[in-house]
Amino acid sequence: MSPVHSTDLLFTPTEDRNAIKVDVPSKRLYFSIYYYTKDDAFKRASQTKEREIKGRSDWKPARDTFVAIEVRTEADFRAAWASVMKQAKDEGYVVAEGHLFTHASKPKGGRGGLEFAAIPGTGDGTITREEVSQLAKLPWQKAGELILYGCNTGRAGEGRSWTPAQAFADAQGVKTSGTTGYAYFSTSRDKHVKITDSSTEVYLHPYKWGKNGYFGDGEAMPDKIFTPAK
Repeated sequence: MSPVHSTDLLFTPTEDRNAIKVDVPSKRLYFSIYYYTKDDAFKRASQTKEREIKGRSDWKPARDTFVAIEVRTEADFRAAWASVMKQAKDEGYVVAEGHLFTHASKPKGGRGGLEFAAIPGTGDGTITREEVSQLAKLPWQKAGELILYGCNTGRAGEGRSWTPAQAFADAQGVKTSGTTGYAYFSTSRDKHVKITDSSTEVYLHPYKWGKNGYFGDGEAMPDKIFTPAK
């Protein structure tokens, strides 16, 4: 057998030996947790948001998913949050956005938070500041965002020095938006227009109207954005 000389071997050129880095887009999970009511107002607001997200140019049906979960009690909310965590972990998603369509306490006491039906055996109906910090930290996308639509979630005062939105921002390490007044359902995002039972385009937002000013013009009030405390 003839010896194999080095000159007979074909090697990959040096310039082609470096690994090529390919950015593989992350699978993104969007979620909504909404409160149950007989008229499905919260549900319809959630569905409006879902349609808006799926209509964006960067939405990829083969890669992204939207999960909507209906809750009634504090226990339901905890279970819904845990469910989002499990799906993200088991299926390899990063969480792009979270939307919480719930009631929220008037900012008047340190035990306030997100509000649910107080049914015996399911908790006292309130997710407090301390309980927010106990929720599992979701695998948020770097540019992820959590939005709280309940009344006064971005407002402090009347004895409460903190806001639910800031509590979630700190606990989850993600940018969080909260409302700066009492939230109302409307068929318009920019101005308060009362909904009916047949309204399909529904928004939950504070407007210069009702408890936010009975003589207001109905214009939308700006949300307040909170970043995690350093």
